[in-house]
Amino acid sequence: MLAWQKVIDNSVGNKEFTLGNALTKAVDVEQKIYKREILGEAGKPVSEEEAEKEESGVTNDGVSNNEDSVEAVRKRIINMIKQMTPPEKQEMKDKLVKEGLPTTITRIKDLGQLKKIEEVLS
Repeated sequence: MLAWQKVIDNSVGNKEFTLGNALTKAVDVEQKIYKREILGEAGKPVSEEEAEKEESGVTNDGVSNNEDSVEAVRKRIINMIKQMTPPEKQEMKDKLVKEGLPTTITRIKDLGQLKKIEEVLS
């Protein structure tokens, strides 16, 4: 009991102790890393504001109302990718490479390529 006296003395004022689930947090972090790798943003630093927006799903890209705009197609592709599991994402990446299409979705400016990628994913 004397060996634990220092711990008891230091924790006298604490009313409760909550142990967080570190495994769940680690899985969330890994999924974000995989998503960034697939989307071609692996080396891009993330600000705290962008991380909060990403977690809440809020974006302010100023997308036009045209359904077939580059941004609209890109968002649809990204939403499809978000719904995939990591093995499915790897399979999708392999399909894109096999078709000769780029895997960095966020850097593509050509609407035709984005539509081809969307067809491969569907």
